Amino acid sequence: SLYSEMGRNDLAYQLISQKIQLYRNDKALMYFYASLSGMTGRTTQAIKAYKQYIQMNPTDSAGYNDLGFILADKTSQYALAYKYAQKAYTMAPNDFAVLDTLGWANFKLKQYPQAESYIYAAYKQTQDFDTANHLKQVYLAQGKIAEANQVILISPKLQQMQFEQNLVDQTMLILM
Repeated sequence: SLYSEMGRNDLAYQLISQKIQLYRNDKALMYFYASLSGMTGRTTQAIKAYKQYIQMNPTDSAGYNDLGFILADKTSQYALAYKYAQKAYTMAPNDFAVLDTLGWANFKLKQYPQAESYIYAAYKQTQDFDTANHLKQVYLAQGKIAEANQVILISPKLQQMQFEQNLVDQTMLILM
């Protein structure tokens, strides 16, 4: 996890892939392995690992959500992506990541009004770069140029700086 936090996902994947068979019943490790597989472009491996994770932990919306997202974003299995995203939504209807995934699956299925409603709700919660980019694409697909131009895309680097500043602020409050 340390390598992953430093943005060294390939190295983190190499380390975890060497040990995953030893700890294949560990839910947290399987989820991390699935995530790293996806982050390093190993889509087929990520899909397989997320399915294993869901079997191990069928009550965790994150597994369904992440599987739905990777299917929508990296394959053409949009109907299946929607199915997993919908399952995650029934479990965590207010989670911004789930809303974004369900919206993205709808976008890929060319159901733009539904996509807009979910992604807009996610955007209102987080305004992160990926969600903002998804919302912008949904608006453009519908010909809503003015709305698309109003979406603010904050770079991931700026978001990280804001996150770090918030941590510093919270730490200072705790110390005071």
